[in-house]
Amino acid sequence: MGAFVPATIAGQPLFQAIDSTNPACHPGPCIDPGLLNPIGASGVLIVQRAGTVYLGIDDFVVGDNGGGFDVVITTSGDTVPEPGTLPLLAGGCLAVLVIQRRGLTAVSREVNIANQC
Repeated sequence: MGAFVPATIAGQPLFQAIDSTNPACHPGPCIDPGLLNPIGASGVLIVQRAGTVYLGIDDFVVGDNGGGFDVVITTSGDTVPEPGTLPLLAGGCLAVLVIQRRGLTAVSREVNIANQC
């Protein structure tokens, strides 16, 4: 079984990666049964937006299990690139400079007011 859960649901603090019909799904939210897809021996699950893919075995007798499964994930060229390290570092440095500049301006005004008294 496979389920794609959109980031708006999977990102909620109380989200549980179990079927919402399961009594353990409390206080919620959980995976909507409508999102569960049988994958079988060689299935394909296509997603179109940000979220999390959950894979599991639909089996109620776990004592006789053995083996495993392989998963291959591919992406198309339409993925959103993550920001590089350099732009993130430059943005952080700029923010620190702005905060420091504003802080120094406020301190210098207090000093000027104190000197005038």
